[in-house]
Amino acid sequence: MFLALVLTGLEPDVPLAEIPFLLGGRTLLWSLAAVCFIPGFLLAEEASARWRHRAWIYAAVTVLGAVAVALAAVALSDAWGLWIPQRGSVGQRFLRAFLDVFWPIGLAAIVYSSHRRALAAALTFQQLETRRTEMMAHLAESRLRTTRARVQPQAFIAELQGLRRQYLENAASGEAALDRMIVRLRAVSRGVVP
Repeated sequence: MFLALVLTGLEPDVPLAEIPFLLGGRTLLWSLAAVCFIPGFLLAEEASARWRHRAWIYAAVTVLGAVAVALAAVALSDAWGLWIPQRGSVGQRFLRAFLDVFWPIGLAAIVYSSHRRALAAALTFQQLETRRTEMMAHLAESRLRTTRARVQPQAFIAELQGLRRQYLENAASGEAALDRMIVRLRAVSRGVVP
């Protein structure tokens, strides 16, 4: 993209020997942009995480960073005699440098902040889903404890032994007692107190 911008901006009669000199201004501009925006976006990420991923933080970093890069690029290019990014007054060169940096970095900031917001929403959703799963596990465990408390294993074993004796003595009354026990256990398992 860098070379395409530079080579399409060159006039047709520019000698090849001057191309490296003409590339110096753009190289300076984008080197300053990298030095400014990489830490700027990392700081914006930290601030945004504290303030719930607000988009204005990225916008502020983009505008202030573009102003700083344009000012530094124009000042350094004047000091070093580099061409940046067009000939003209200092104000015109500043505006052109600002716009050359602002639009691509602004678009990147919009995409990046949208991506970070989506990631934050996905992380929140995942945490809520994990919490819901934990709560459902606790609920199931609580229901199991309640059911065990209702059944009372020692009493259940004693009841089964009594049912066995009753069944051996009188099969019809043992069958009726077994049916009543099944109905009661089904009611307990559904949470209905008989």
